[in-house]
Amino acid sequence: MKTIITTLLVSTSLLFAACGGGAKADETKPIAEVKSEAAEMDAASLEKAVASYQSAIESKQGDVDKLQAKLKEIPVKDMLGDDAKKLKAEIEPLTKSLKDLNERMKIYAAELAKQSK
Repeated sequence: MKTIITTLLVSTSLLFAACGGGAKADETKPIAEVKSEAAEMDAASLEKAVASYQSAIESKQGDVDKLQAKLKEIPVKDMLGDDAKKLKAEIEPLTKSLKDLNERMKIYAAELAKQSK
């Protein structure tokens, strides 16, 4: 019983340690705040932040790719139709989100590169 409790405590501690440090990917966080936060982070936290942003970017890029594949299936003559407009309307905010995530990730990556020198 004591071993089980110890194992649970260690596992929980590791879980919280893995989640802590680094920044959670947030495309709405003001750039000035990202820069300020990045300047105060250590290399390990910066690496976690970059990884978090990369993961969010990959996920959203997958969504964009799926929608673009559907868009490509629409015949050229129907590109001005409702289906194409709907798909384009779904792609647009995802593309903006990708741009915003990339912009913030680059700040963390640049700070990490600066600290690595």
